[in-house]
Amino acid sequence: MDDIWTYVGKNDLPYNVIYDRMLWLGMSPYEMRINEPYGPEARRGLDKFHPLEPETWSKIVERVGGVNFGKISGLTELFARGNRIIRPESFKTWKEYAFFLLSTYPPEARDHYLRRINVLIKWWQDNRPEELAAAGVPEGDIYDEHSNPKKETWRTVCRVLLENDFFCTKLCFGVNKREKEKFDALKAKYRDL
Repeated sequence: MDDIWTYVGKNDLPYNVIYDRMLWLGMSPYEMRINEPYGPEARRGLDKFHPLEPETWSKIVERVGGVNFGKISGLTELFARGNRIIRPESFKTWKEYAFFLLSTYPPEARDHYLRRINVLIKWWQDNRPEELAAAGVPEGDIYDEHSNPKKETWRTVCRVLLENDFFCTKLCFGVNKREKEKFDALKAKYRDL
């Protein structure tokens, strides 16, 4: 990364001045990315979007409901992304927390997630029953959490729900045409809320 900036500087090449603003905000060259603000990586930097591009930020706030909340909540541990997710103390298990989160969804979305969760549980029961039994996981259930972050657990389910990962990509589901159509229909239905 440093060699790129050295080359740009030595050859007096033009570059986007937003990089100067990023440097001013204390971002390292490895954190400096110009990207659309809605991807998983970009959401972590929503708090920096306002000082970097105030005019664009104003337009986004007017157009995208909840983006300012996302900017603020993205800085707290409760809404942390990735492996930093923390279960609220009022819930004894990730499964309990997941069902609480599901109760906050509109019925169509809740049913969609429940179908995906049931497919996940069935897959584990069909393909890894010995592993679950050896770990003391009750029949018809999955791990609450696991030291291996690649295993799908109730904790992963909570991440999916907190991040509104409609396609459940963190649960190793792919996007198919039918699911995309359902997603588009739900978006249209709840657009004006």
